[in-house]
Amino acid sequence: MFRLLLIPAASLTLLLGLGLPVHAEQCTPLPLVGGEGSEVSKEISPPTLPVPLPGPLGARIRNNWNTDWAIPGGAVYNRFVVTFIPQDTGEFNLEVHLKYSDDSSDRVYKNGRAKLTYNEPVIIEAVPRPNDQPYQVNLMAGGARSVGNSFRARVEGCR
Repeated sequence: MFRLLLIPAASLTLLLGLGLPVHAEQCTPLPLVGGEGSEVSKEISPPTLPVPLPGPLGARIRNNWNTDWAIPGGAVYNRFVVTFIPQDTGEFNLEVHLKYSDDSSDRVYKNGRAKLTYNEPVIIEAVPRPNDQPYQVNLMAGGARSVGNSFRARVEGCR
């Protein structure tokens, strides 16, 4: 048995979104802090380790797990889009933080030892606090099991 479904034209227009103005979202690449451009390519280094050297402070071999993107002053974005593209298949620990001018931050994404596939992007969306704009977006990509894996990443602010 077949039923004929009749939908009034006005309802169909609403269902299909016809006749409604479309406002395309505008996304802008954010600049790297301390680098050039808006995209970074990295090979994940070993963890930060203290190095026993003479002297009261010794030294540290620092990791390269954190990358920051600057949000231009006065810019207001509804959301941020982090695009992480593994250049190796393997485990990656990823975190995304939004940093605020009061020295606080919000961790908006965390995965633990996710197995990612070469060249398959991971798209992470981050929404700022209501009535507050961060000044930086931080991506932490690292972990002992990730050492030697490579990736590319970029961040866009969208309005």
